[in-house]
Amino acid sequence: YVIYIISVLSGFPLTALRARMIDNCKSSKGKYRPYILSMGIPTVILGIMFIWMPYESMTLVSKCVAVLLFNIGFQFFYNFYTDAYDSLINVLSPNTIERTDVYAVKAVIENLSPSIANIFLPIVAKIITGDNTLYDLRVYRYLYPPMLIIGFLISVLVYVNTEERIVQPGCRVIRISFIDAFRAVVKNKYFWIISLAGWVGFLEGS
Repeated sequence: YVIYIISVLSGFPLTALRARMIDNCKSSKGKYRPYILSMGIPTVILGIMFIWMPYESMTLVSKCVAVLLFNIGFQFFYNFYTDAYDSLINVLSPNTIERTDVYAVKAVIENLSPSIANIFLPIVAKIITGDNTLYDLRVYRYLYPPMLIIGFLISVLVYVNTEERIVQPGCRVIRISFIDAFRAVVKNKYFWIISLAGWVGFLEGS
């Protein structure tokens, strides 16, 4: 729980940093699309490293430090990746119906994937461990890397086959400082509502 609290606190400056990077993005590929690749690759690498750390031979302190650092890494790279992926829909089309159609397809794929995984997870766990348990790290070491890579390849399809349709004049230059981005996060009531919901869940768990 101490690790979790530190990770949540680290999310505040990291959220402001992500906001600043997106607001100052000058890529010809768009505002969100570039981050699907640049944040997706580190996310996959972090995910694979996270489950393949030699926890069996590590001390408790080194385990806690490793988990904390990975958690902070996920706070930045994974959250950035999902932010870009989710926000991309908003700039694909000015047509509300088209955006809704994309949301529908996205929702089906996102909900179908865990359902399929949950069907095969116990079967694979039985094969790997010889027991009906999901609490064996070997299960996730064998299953998660291919799942991460397949998921990333699907997002690469999204990157290749989409185009952002926000048109801005080339002379328009927007520069937002880190402090301004941080202030925007602090003043964003929706950010605080979502964060509060997460904290309530944390307290329930506690």
